Amino acid sequence: MPWDTSTKTLTFAYSGNETVPTTDEHEAEAITVNVADGFTTILSRHFTKFTEMKNLNLPDTITTMGNNFLINTKIVSLYIPLNYKDVNEGQPFDFQWTLEKFTISEKHKYLTVYDDALYSKDMKTLYFYPCGKTGKQFFILNGVQTLFLCCSFILPVSGRCCYSIFSELHRYIFLLLYVFIEKCKGYSMRIFWYASINPLGKKQ
Repeated sequence: MPWDTSTKTLTFAYSGNETVPTTDEHEAEAITVNVADGFTTILSRHFTKFTEMKNLNLPDTITTMGNNFLINTKIVSLYIPLNYKDVNEGQPFDFQWTLEKFTISEKHKYLTVYDDALYSKDMKTLYFYPCGKTGKQFFILNGVQTLFLCCSFILPVSGRCCYSIFSELHRYIFLLLYVFIEKCKGYSMRIFWYASINPLGKKQ
C-alpha cells in the first residue's frame, strides 16, 4: 500500500475489489488518505484507528459509506462523491465531532450542500448538520420537511458536545436554532429551538 513518509500520506490503490480494504499499515500516523478511483464501498467504522487523519480524498465512484466510518479521525471538511446518494439511517457522519462542513460538486444529481450542511437535491430533507460547526445561529432552510434520523446539532463547549437526535419530523420547518450557554448534564449548554409549524408543507 503506497505510503509517503514526508507527507504522511497513505493511498488505497484499486486492485479490482470494490470495497476499500482494511489495513494496519500507518493507520495511527497517516494525516492524509487517498482512496483511488474504482472503489465503491467504505465499511462501517473503517477509519476508527486513523486518529491523526485530517484529509480524506474520495473518488466519485464511491456509492456507499458505512456507519461512523470517520469516527475518531480529525476530519474537518468532507467531499461528497458524485455517485453517493443513499445516506443510510445509521448515519456515516455521526459522532464526527471535528467535522465542520461538507463540500460537493454542483453536478451532483442527488444531494446538495447549503451552509455546510448536507441536504437532498430538492432541499426537502436535511440529512446531516456537521457536528463540529460552531457559531451562535444555525440555519435550516425554509421548506425542509424531514430531518433525518440522527441529524445532529452540536456546539462544542470546553471540549464537550451537546447532542440532539431528530427523527422524521415531517412537515415541520425549523427556521432557526439558537444555542446558548447554560447547565446541561454537568456541562455548560442549553439548546433553544425557534420553530415554525407548516402543516401543509408549503413554502412560506
